[in-house]
Amino acid sequence: MNLVERITYDRLGIGEALLNSERVNAAAEQYQAVIDVTLPLTQKGSKGFISDYLGSAYEGMGNVKSWNASHASSQQAKLLSKEGCSYYVKAYPILHGNLWDPDRAKRIEKEISGCRQRP
Repeated sequence: MNLVERITYDRLGIGEALLNSERVNAAAEQYQAVIDVTLPLTQKGSKGFISDYLGSAYEGMGNVKSWNASHASSQQAKLLSKEGCSYYVKAYPILHGNLWDPDRAKRIEKEISGCRQRP
């Protein structure tokens, strides 16, 4: 694992810890930083850890948006839910087939299914 991969991995862990402690904006910053680093690398053909990290960051941003939606007014919640859905949809093809955790796969599939059912 090279330095970029290690830092990216650490940022994902920090983002998850921040989200679990309800420091949502700080978590979003960590996930966005991972997206900013990994998206250009995957567009240049990087695979392996980098693409997995990109998918995980998209999933994390979906979780952030879902958390925010659950704590927002009705009108704002619809927009945040829609934004969350777009992140889950981006995460799924990247992570599909690489998901070693069947519960995680089901959770993403459930989120995407819920997106399709919302108006």
